[in-house]
Amino acid sequence: MSRGYETASVKYHQVIDDISEQIGGALEKNLRDWRVKYVELGEIPAGLMPVYALPPRELPLPENGSIELVVSGNELMMRNRSVWTMESAAPFEELVRIHARLLEDGWRVEPKILEPGKGEHFFRAHKGAQLYEGFEEQTFPRTGREDEPARLVFRYLDRMERDQILPIFDAMIANPELPVETGLGFMNNMDRDQRTRLIETWMDREALPYQARVAIIRELERVGRKDEALARLQSLHAAALLSTGDQTDEVKELGRKITGDKNWKPTLPTEEEFIALGAQSVGTNATMEVEVGLNEPAVFLAPAEDDSAFALLSLEIEPSSIPEGLYTFSMSYRNGSELNSAGSSSSTAHSLEHPWKGQISHGFNENNFHATALEIGTNRFLIALEIK
Repeated sequence: MSRGYETASVKYHQVIDDISEQIGGALEKNLRDWRVKYVELGEIPAGLMPVYALPPRELPLPENGSIELVVSGNELMMRNRSVWTMESAAPFEELVRIHARLLEDGWRVEPKILEPGKGEHFFRAHKGAQLYEGFEEQTFPRTGREDEPARLVFRYLDRMERDQILPIFDAMIANPELPVETGLGFMNNMDRDQRTRLIETWMDREALPYQARVAIIRELERVGRKDEALARLQSLHAAALLSTGDQTDEVKELGRKITGDKNWKPTLPTEEEFIALGAQSVGTNATMEVEVGLNEPAVFLAPAEDDSAFALLSLEIEPSSIPEGLYTFSMSYRNGSELNSAGSSSSTAHSLEHPWKGQISHGFNENNFHATALEIGTNRFLIALEIK
């Protein structure tokens, strides 16, 4: 009879549970931080999803009949992405043959020469917006026999040209209803003038995503408006402290780049400034309720662990990253002279029912925090916090 590790009588049952909880908590924290740093793409303009085009007939492929097409389709800003694989008893010779044909057909190929014994069992070729590469798969299981076949992989990309993409970006920037998330998703594909014009459309907006605020600060620093960049960076630092994620290190790096001072640190907001930003004061042996939206942190000025005047406790409800649950309930605690992170926790209730309910508890030194959450409407929740 076999026994699963969740059986109470299994040796190291509690250790396995503890390790699983720690790994799960770390993964959820990374996902929360990445959600802030890398926003969802948002709406994709139709022109950036081109119609599928077949690979060109003259594309040199191995003549061996064992080659297999793994995938072929169109993607974002790409007419074709195709991948083939095959096993070959003479992989280097196969690559050399295709390498020679590409040079004859006018492709720009790297390396220019394939020589035995050089360790260069690959090629990469460009022609216009097309990319074609072939290589020997290094992870293919090998036994060490001399006659053992190797696996070759060939990849072909047919991308949209810049003169096709840039006019679409111009139209996006000119659209006053363009979602900020969409602009962020394509900003790195734009030329410098387009990036500048896009960022200028965000300058006077409120409630911008974190990465849009970072983009504004970087642009202000680039054009020499350092005082304005630093002022916005201070505001961004306060917002970073209020969230359950942790972007304070990026704030410090930005400030040091703008000022040229390796020891630069942002000014810590006062208790009154945090309250003005929406934080609420709460003491020990207290209970408080607050209504929030999805991805909207509820922030409390809580009792500190040390001689600090206060600590920051943040509670946030986010979409679940696992299929078993609807939402993840997160808690983070900051204290000390710089309000550094002192701990965090998250919980995902394995339930797909509405109204959703969640709870989370954590102890930070002498303070124990227990919070419950109840779904009261579409993306609206009531959080109750108790501190003992």
